[in-house]
Amino acid sequence: MLQKQVCSIKRAALKCGTAWFSGAICGVLLLGYTACGMDEWQPTEFDLRESPTALSLRAITFANSDTGYAVGGREYSDGVILCSTDGGNTWAVCMDNATLNKTLYDLSICADGRVWASAFDSKILYSDNSGATWQTIQTGAPDLAWQPLRAMAWTSDSTATIVGGQATFTGVSLLLDAHSQAAQYQTLVGQLNDITYVAPTNMLYACGYGVAYRSADGGQTWQNMELRGDEWVAICFPSSDLGYVAGRQGSLYKTTDGGNTWQNLHRESVWRIGGRHQFNALLFVSDTEGWVAGDGLLWHTQDGGNTWQSYKGGDIDRHQFNALALRPNGEIWAAGDNGIICRIAP
Repeated sequence: MLQKQVCSIKRAALKCGTAWFSGAICGVLLLGYTACGMDEWQPTEFDLRESPTALSLRAITFANSDTGYAVGGREYSDGVILCSTDGGNTWAVCMDNATLNKTLYDLSICADGRVWASAFDSKILYSDNSGATWQTIQTGAPDLAWQPLRAMAWTSDSTATIVGGQATFTGVSLLLDAHSQAAQYQTLVGQLNDITYVAPTNMLYACGYGVAYRSADGGQTWQNMELRGDEWVAICFPSSDLGYVAGRQGSLYKTTDGGNTWQNLHRESVWRIGGRHQFNALLFVSDTEGWVAGDGLLWHTQDGGNTWQSYKGGDIDRHQFNALALRPNGEIWAAGDNGIICRIAP
């Protein structure tokens, strides 16, 4: 029987552009700057669903209102794929370490209904029967076959661009063609963590380890957008020229001109009490409404990132959230470490 935990959570509104006092050490006054300061509290709910795995989940998505998928694992030793057929109420393992010996990073649904997952060792998996069975494609140049493929985006009904890499050593980008074959493999500067496709302008945007790129030709060539200062973990464009990017060390930036310039929404001081916020995932469902998730935090904005509401209580500070997803019915879902899967009440 499903055991569902419903936690009472409070939301604290965060206002941008607030200076704060961080304390004094050895008689020296330390001042820091954060883009946000606490304001008022509001109630909401947080539904924690029973998970069949204790492995870290790195991605979650819904093919429709009933069918959902989540993937993850341990980077060098375990992998897992979870499936739900009842809108996320219950989850089951549809592939585990008997077949997967390393983690999976991302999920994507193709227009033909196939479910795709990117993984370590330059592997891509797909299922054409709602997760019942999975096929594996080995990609990558022989000397780079170990590379983790961290994110993918479909640019047409039959073509995808996939990115990955490892830290500062190298970033990778490859194209997947209509025959499920890797058509082009190239190296870039810096690990790439996320990629998104903007159909109206036919633009791809990718971000990663101190780098952010854009491509106007489906990933065949890339232009560096000169966005530095953090390990960028997630990028989202809710409309043609309007985009957001989140960094591992607590940075949030916004562009209104397709990545030509970027506005700082949130950037934390190294002197912040308790350490910097750690962001892992970003999702915008419109130009103005979005979510950011990370280590012990879930934030929500309804005004394009000018102010944020920080969800507190319900043991949220004990969880590391790695992924966010929009279910077609409008619900926001999160997944993370120790197999956590939860629905965030709208």
